[in-house]
Amino acid sequence: MEALESWHEWYSNHQGVAELNKPLKTKDSRENLHNTKQIFSTMTDADLVNRAEKEILEWMGDTLVQGLERLSGARLYELIVQATKENLDYTKKEYLKALEVYQLLSGNVMDENNG
Repeated sequence: MEALESWHEWYSNHQGVAELNKPLKTKDSRENLHNTKQIFSTMTDADLVNRAEKEILEWMGDTLVQGLERLSGARLYELIVQATKENLDYTKKEYLKALEVYQLLSGNVMDENNG
């Protein structure tokens, strides 16, 4: 209920996008429609990379802990290699599909080695 009240208050204060009888308010609201500075996160590319690295470390750490609770280190290693290979195979299939579509649309015939 609080969220609905907050939205209603915000909406009441910001509904002047095209009111002809209040030209300054209309002008300001039109200009604000194009002001995207507050829409996007202030995170830089470096922040995003840092966040991704932290998430990967956490996920991999969880995977290792869970795997080592049930499997030997050697078996866990084999499964990580297998998962990496499956990812490579999947990615290659997707690449080949995209290459085929590109060739059909562009008329450029390439094989997977000179793509």
